[in-house]
Amino acid sequence: MPIPSVLALPGSLRSRSFNRAFLDAVPALLPFPCRYRVFEDLAEVPMFNEDIDIYPDHPGVAALRAAVDAADGVIIASPEYNQSIPGVLKNALDWLSRPHGGGALRGKAVLPVVVTLSRGNGSRGLADLNRVLSYLGNSVLYQPEVVLASAPSLLRSGDGSTEITDAAVRALVTVALEQFGALLRAGTAAAATTLLDERREAVERARFAPMIREALGRGAPPAALIERLRNAGVTPAVAAEWIAAEAATTLIGSGNGSPGGHS
Repeated sequence: MPIPSVLALPGSLRSRSFNRAFLDAVPALLPFPCRYRVFEDLAEVPMFNEDIDIYPDHPGVAALRAAVDAADGVIIASPEYNQSIPGVLKNALDWLSRPHGGGALRGKAVLPVVVTLSRGNGSRGLADLNRVLSYLGNSVLYQPEVVLASAPSLLRSGDGSTEITDAAVRALVTVALEQFGALLRAGTAAAATTLLDERREAVERARFAPMIREALGRGAPPAALIERLRNAGVTPAVAAEWIAAEAATTLIGSGNGSPGGHS
């Protein structure tokens, strides 16, 4: 197998972030060879706005998407803010989710980590991070859960390097990295994405069918539905087929499309 590329994404902009320090400690613990890079330009990514999600990409968005797209796997280290993930990280994930069904994170192995100052926080931030990531078409490494609480006592920096001082925590992180490496070698994340791509139309039709039926029941014009579906990544031709099929189903269901229709 070619040497994989791993991108590390810190979820904090703070110059002395413990999550950034954790990502600096990862290379010394990696149990497999890889090309490892920390993404340094999260502050350059603008707030998500569909009005500027057009070609060519905003430079900050282009850099983020290109870095993720070039990686085989991504390690995300995030603090917990107010029992969830920081807005700057959620914003980055929103950009990476676009275009719908084809975002840069699709098909990637992802290792989520939460590093926090508090002794009692972290699990809720990790749960929210996992929930968002699992929707984006990648393979999230849920176990073992890596939450580094009381970060100031666990991380020591100096001479341009960072280390995890607690042997038990080092062992936990190493196990997670071993699992991450196994996921990369197996290639299951990319394989699952390929299979889903082959069945994409069936999945998307089932997803949008209730909306189409409800809109048709309200008398929405097909042109408006086609435009709405186009904004979600469905081609006008396919959207028209779905609308016609749902319209026919609605008529049959109401009895208007059956011989001698009655209720």
